[in-house]
Amino acid sequence: MKKVKYYYSELVHLRMLPVITGTQGDPLYIIETKTPVVKTLPRITVAAVLDDKEEVLTFGSAICAPGDTFKKSVGREVALKRAKGFPEITIRLTKRSKISEVSKRYANQLISQHLQKYVRADI
Repeated sequence: MKKVKYYYSELVHLRMLPVITGTQGDPLYIIETKTPVVKTLPRITVAAVLDDKEEVLTFGSAICAPGDTFKKSVGREVALKRAKGFPEITIRLTKRSKISEVSKRYANQLISQHLQKYVRADI
């Protein structure tokens, strides 16, 4: 029997403000601006599919395109299709695996990997 658990990224807005830093890179002073640049990161849906018979956990994800309206139903459909057909991660479970912890850890890892693509490295 297959069971599915869905995970979602939070709505995140990045504000880029000019900052004066010390020699170690620690922020010393934030320069006030009237209209900081705001970037909204895409919402991400991850499907974790547990196959009890095979003792395998597979993951697929869906990224809501910038400018589109986030809909859980669409994200679920796409993420589930990817988890079943072309999983991004496949975990072989042991009898001692705590499925909820493993599932959450890898789902958060996938969400982080996708979001990092939208954030500059120097932020």
